[in-house]
Amino acid sequence: MDVVTTQLGDHQAPGRYDAVLFTRSLHHIEDLTGAIEHALGLLTPSGVLVLEEFARERANEAAARFLYDAIDLLAAAGVAETADEDDDEPQPADPWQRWQRNFVPTGQESAEEAEHRPLHTGTDIVAALRAAGLTVTDEPTIGLWRMVAQRLADTPVANDVARRVRDTEARRLADGSLPALGRFLVARR
Repeated sequence: MDVVTTQLGDHQAPGRYDAVLFTRSLHHIEDLTGAIEHALGLLTPSGVLVLEEFARERANEAAARFLYDAIDLLAAAGVAETADEDDDEPQPADPWQRWQRNFVPTGQESAEEAEHRPLHTGTDIVAALRAAGLTVTDEPTIGLWRMVAQRLADTPVANDVARRVRDTEARRLADGSLPALGRFLVARR
C-alpha cells in the first residue's frame, strides 16, 4: 500500500488512489470546490474521500468552557501553552467571548490572522461534497481534545494528558453536556 503525505495542490497523480484523506485541513482551503474536484481527480473510480473535520458551527458556551478551562488548567500546571499567547491583545475572560474571537471570522482579519482561522464550517464542507454529486456519511465525533492536545508541551505525560482530555470529552458528548465538534465524513461517488 502506497501512502503519500503532501499538500493537495502539489500532488498530480490522476486516478491512482483508493482514498484521499483530509485531516482537519479542508476547512482552511479557500477554494473548497476546487479542492474537492482535485481530490476526486486523484481517486480511482471506486475511491473515497475520508475527512476528519471540525464543526465549529456546533459550538456553544459549554464547549468554549471545556476548551478554555482545560487549556488554562494545563497551562497553570506547566504542561501546555495558553491559547493564543503570542497574541498582542489579552484574551477575554469569558470563554464564549474567547471562542468568538478565536474561531468566528469577522472578515476584518489581517492576512496572517485569516490564515489561521477556519474559512468553512462543517456544514459548508458537507454541502460542497454533496454538490459534487457525492454520497456523504457524517458521524458526529469529539474534536475539542485536539485543540487542547496541540498546546501540550513535549513531555512524557503529554500523551496521557491528551488521552484523558479526549476521554472526558467523549463522556460529556455521550451524556449530552457537550456538542460534537468533530465530524468524521466519508464521501463516495
